[in-house]
Amino acid sequence: MIDVTDCLQEITEHVCRNVGEFSHIDPQALLLCFAKSRKRSLRGVYAKIFPTRFPGGKASIKHRGREFAYPTIEIGERRILYVLYFYFPRFQNLRFETKLLTLFHELYHISPEFDGDIRRFPGKNYAHGHSRRAFDERLKAMIDGYISRFADEEILDFLRMDFDQLRERYGRITGTTMKMPRVHAVV
Repeated sequence: MIDVTDCLQEITEHVCRNVGEFSHIDPQALLLCFAKSRKRSLRGVYAKIFPTRFPGGKASIKHRGREFAYPTIEIGERRILYVLYFYFPRFQNLRFETKLLTLFHELYHISPEFDGDIRRFPGKNYAHGHSRRAFDERLKAMIDGYISRFADEEILDFLRMDFDQLRERYGRITGTTMKMPRVHAVV
């Protein structure tokens, strides 16, 4: 049996320790979740990030006279600021470099202030800036540097396997699951 979210958590911790652009991230405030992709096709969403705060790290916002907030997520003593969902088997069936790009992409969405909000770019496309391709291009040098330093690390073996290889090697595939957080009205 293998818990894919444990594997992704280890890799995320390794990336945050070793890639300067992610040094502001506390991996213990991230919750990595397993989500099922409806089809085995590589087309579709590979991963998503859900912040637990609003712009500027605000715990709540007012909209049309009502106050709204995300639910507080705590696991033991850990306060979760971001929930990352990885869609299986789609994510696992990507090429090694594309899996790393997906992980780096989601981590790059995390605000430099690490306040529960996402990194915001100017304009209407605040999540990715003017171009999603340009957003991902920023990450290529980080990924190349990471791979050149850690390509032989055993911790990355998980990313080298596709879903069927994982199942063949470990049998049952599990992971942490959680419904996506929804904004609720504060009463």
